[in-house]
Amino acid sequence: MKPLEGQAPDHTTVAALRIGELSRHTGLSTASIRFYEQQGLLPPPVRLANNYRLYGPEALRRLQFIAQCRALDMSLDEVRSLLAHEAAPGDHAAHKVIDEHLAHVRERLAALQSLETRLLALRASCCAGPTDACGVVQAIGDMGLEAAATHRGAVHRGA
Repeated sequence: MKPLEGQAPDHTTVAALRIGELSRHTGLSTASIRFYEQQGLLPPPVRLANNYRLYGPEALRRLQFIAQCRALDMSLDEVRSLLAHEAAPGDHAAHKVIDEHLAHVRERLAALQSLETRLLALRASCCAGPTDACGVVQAIGDMGLEAAATHRGAVHRGA
């Protein structure tokens, strides 16, 4: 069964693809595909006599999986770990990878919420009146001085 025009093929319908075709089907650049090969996330392809890479359906499936993991903001180590657990479907260690990634995402969300609070405070320091000077630049400069003083204090306390 051939995919519809503009639709990515199902990995079961692909016989063999060259790297450019694989790039078009996955939305990944050829450089990314080569990088994933170098990182060991994608097995080396068959090489034709003209040195072209030839990929089978498993490479398409694997790259689609990698792309989905990257869309979930997973690191290459997390992707590698999930791929390793793929071979052992009864092994629930993949849950641990997801739980750890979720904890990391939650930490980043908390940091972004803190950043949002700081930016809102900066925004509030700029008065709306035509005669009042905007205090954003001064406030950012003061933040840098406060951070430097905190850092010096921490270093001197042996932290």
